Amino acid sequence: MTTASSLSLWNDPWFGSVVGTWGPNHVFTEYGIEGANRYRTATASGATVWVSADPAWSRPC
Repeated sequence: MTTASSLSLWNDPWFGSVVGTWGPNHVFTEYGIEGANRYRTATASGATVWVSADPAWSRPC
């Protein structure tokens, strides 16, 4: 599990578009880092998304 102060949700591991954000301390399970240093995870609805965060602010739970 990982959390950060600010997280951007992407629809692609390399490029794509930002499709949402998660706020401070949103905990999520990461299934690996892919593409442009993005965590692969899933939303509550089951959609696969890639999450980016400033490494200085990210930490394992």
